[in-house]
Amino acid sequence: MGSFSNGSSGMDYECRYCDDCVHNHKEWGCPCWNAHVLWSNDECNNKESVLHKMIPRDEDGSNMKCFCHHLVDDRVNDYSIKAKYEKAMKEKRGNE
Repeated sequence: MGSFSNGSSGMDYECRYCDDCVHNHKEWGCPCWNAHVLWSNDECNNKESVLHKMIPRDEDGSNMKCFCHHLVDDRVNDYSIKAKYEKAMKEKRGNE
């Protein structure tokens, strides 16, 4: 589970991972971040909590990237890769 020593470190994490993520809604924010804000105090000692998987920590105790983090630009790139693949397959079929 993500651990933030103060509000500034939490805001830094949110800026680094939530602001450019496809899951971050303009009105409601990031669902993973919101879950941490709402339930981290209750869930911090629960080893089975899903929050531990949402924002994992490395061996040094540093917060790692959220498991839901997916850049908005990555989504566009995924579609462009698919389009390039489909175009190449059409061209290959046309040459057969």
